[in-house]
Parts: sequence; C-alpha cells; structure tokens
Amino acid sequence: MNTKNLIVSKFGGSITSSADGVKRAAEIIRSNPSRRYLIASAPGTSPNETGITDILFMLHSSQRSEDRREMLAKISEHYRKIIDGLGIKFDIDAEINALNDDLNAGKGLDYIGSRGEYIMGKIFAELLGWPLVDAEGIIFFNDDGTLDEEKTFRTAGSILRTLNHAVIPGFYGSMPNGSIKTFGRGDGDSSGAIVARAVKADLFEK
Repeated sequence: MNTKNLIVSKFGGSITSSADGVKRAAEIIRSNPSRRYLIASAPGTSPNETGITDILFMLHSSQRSEDRREMLAKISEHYRKIIDGLGIKFDIDAEINALNDDLNAGKGLDYIGSRGEYIMGKIFAELLGWPLVDAEGIIFFNDDGTLDEEKTFRTAGSILRTLNHAVIPGFYGSMPNGSIKTFGRGDGDSSGAIVARAVKADLFEK
C-alpha cells in the first residue's frame, strides 16, 4: 500500500471534551485523505472539573456503591452530551454497564483507567465510519513495563498497514499476561508516536 504523505493524527482531551471539538477533529481528518490513522484521547473537562481519566481512577479505588454510581453517572452524562451533539447512534448505556461489570469483576486500575480512551475511540470510529483497532492488540509491554518494541512494531505495522483508515485508542497497551497497562499520565502522545513509527508515517501531528 502506498504510504506517501501518510499522517497519524492525535487529538487530546481538550478537543474531545465536547461535541463541537470532536466535530472539528473529524473535519480536520476528512480535510486531508493522507490523515489515515487517528489516536483518540479520553475527553477532558473544564479546568475546574475532574477529568474523565481521573474519575475512572477514583472509580476503581472507591469502595462505596453510592460513590461508584455517582461517578458512573457523571461519566455517562459527559459522553452522552458528546454523542447527542454529534447526532450518532451509540449505546453509551451498554458501555457504562460493561464498565460496572468490569469493576465488579475486579479488573485492574490500568484497565479501568484506559476505558476513557477506549470509549472515545469507539465514538470516533462510529462518527467517521472507520474501524477501531484496540491498542491492547497492537501495543505490547515487557514484564518490567518497558515497551516490547520488536513485537509492537511488527504487529502494529502488519495490522494497520492493511487498513486504509483506523481509530486507535491512546494511552494503553497490554502486558505479556494479557492485562492492560497504561502509559504514564501526560504521556498519551506515546501511542501516536508508536503508531506513526509502525506504519512508517511521514508525519505525526498532535
């Protein structure tokens, strides 16, 4: 496949925080056919509010059912505003129910913390009509938490280069045992840089 002028684009939480921001991101993507891979971030919130990823981390640590219900409702409300503003069909209730089931099943902190990017990736995929490629299947870590470069670049490259377009949730990958591991806070750009290298992109824009 011709990869000339291939661009990987990453949109941060300030853009994905609202339907208007997501619409702008989609317009940017559609304005240039060379933008073929999109890295999705969890929605941010206003400066005086707690961000979705932070809420997810607090959700994991909370032991009170009432607190969990309130946090799940807040996450749901934020995504619902985005979905309604985009005018797309997306079952956010199913995603929130799955998140609650994951909590009850004892899923780890990194897994719960990664769901903001995962859900946002699914929303972008629905909006653009692009396939979602889950980061857990293309970004891999070693047992010591370092990036498994050989496996990551080989797998990500072989999968992504077969697709004309793809949405990839940022911020996480998987450990050798299959569990989810997130990058450090503020290090969401790593996913985009990894994808850009794997597909031999001409440009990684963020």
